Amino acid sequence: MKEINYSWSHKLKNDRVLAQSSPFGVDGVSFPLERYKNAVDTDYVFTNCPAWSHKASRTFLVKSPISYEFSFNTNPVGEYGLCWDPKNQLSFDDMVRLDKDWNNAETAVIQLLHPTLAMWTKERNIWYEVRPHAITSVKNNFTAIGAWFNLSTWQRPSAFGMQVYDMSKPVKVSRGDVLFEVCFYSTNLDDQFKLVEHPEIPVKEWQKMVNNVSVKQYITSFTKHLFRKQEVSKCPFAFLFNK
Repeated sequence: MKEINYSWSHKLKNDRVLAQSSPFGVDGVSFPLERYKNAVDTDYVFTNCPAWSHKASRTFLVKSPISYEFSFNTNPVGEYGLCWDPKNQLSFDDMVRLDKDWNNAETAVIQLLHPTLAMWTKERNIWYEVRPHAITSVKNNFTAIGAWFNLSTWQRPSAFGMQVYDMSKPVKVSRGDVLFEVCFYSTNLDDQFKLVEHPEIPVKEWQKMVNNVSVKQYITSFTKHLFRKQEVSKCPFAFLFNK
């Protein structure tokens, strides 16, 4: 059994400022990560398939702690902008980050500051994947931006990015809606995973995340750690170089 730790956070001002905890990360407000296998009604015949069950038991659902809605308009030259609903619980600045060129493509790509999922583990060679949840394209009008990296060598917060599905319709999210899925992989695909939730990120782990996010701003080659496999060194002093 591989143990994965997680907590809720959010980014402040820019990528290099990370909160150690989230106001939504308290009991009764946030939703614990739910194993996908447990969330699907067993009346569906595919739940009897061992191949589906094997994957679904290692996939977890991330749900929204709040409700919000926004839509889009277009100016005379065809550029679109985002219209944040004033009835939303959080302000636009507290909830949305628009990167440069966010509206250059046919549909918008937006980064949401809540929820931000922070994960860490002492296990070796654990890969972490963020993947879209298919229902959101129909129910909420977006798909999550997927990615994966080696969590054992690159622990950092995982922000929630979305690509809007239909620009003529609003994006609507209700509290408790599934936003995206997370999956874990080890060198043995039969390994099971136990997720442990923490009320805040421990200081030591939080500092590692802050450093990892900051260093990539200055050393572009450092991102190779995203894909590096941890090897067991035969050098008796290897610990001196792994700090």
